[in-house]
Amino acid sequence: MTLSKPQAKHTHNAITGSLQPSTVVKQACAGVFLCFSLTLVLFPINGYAASKEDLKGVSAEISRQKSSISGQQKKLNELQSELKNHEVSISKLGQEINHTEQELRKVQGNLIN
Repeated sequence: MTLSKPQAKHTHNAITGSLQPSTVVKQACAGVFLCFSLTLVLFPINGYAASKEDLKGVSAEISRQKSSISGQQKKLNELQSELKNHEVSISKLGQEINHTEQELRKVQGNLIN
C-alpha cells in the first residue's frame, strides 16, 4: 500500500462559491503584503508626526528658557549697575573720610600747639 500526498482541489465550485486553494493562498498573501505595506507607510508617518510634535515641544521649551535667561540677564545687568554705583559711592565716602581725618589731625595739631 502506497501513501500518496493529499491533492488540493484546484477547481472552483460554482454552487458553493468556494475558491481554489491556490487562490485563497494568493489572497492571504496579498492581504499580508497589504498590511505589511501599510505598516511600513503609516508608522513612519506617525513617527514623523510624533517627532514633529516633540520638536515643537523642544522648541517651545528652548524659547521659554531663552526668555528666562533674557530676564535673568536683565536682572544681572541691573544688579551690576547698582553694584558699580555703590562702589563709586563707597569710594567717594572713603575719600571724604580721609579728608575729614586729615582736617581733624590739623585741628588737633593746632590745639596742642
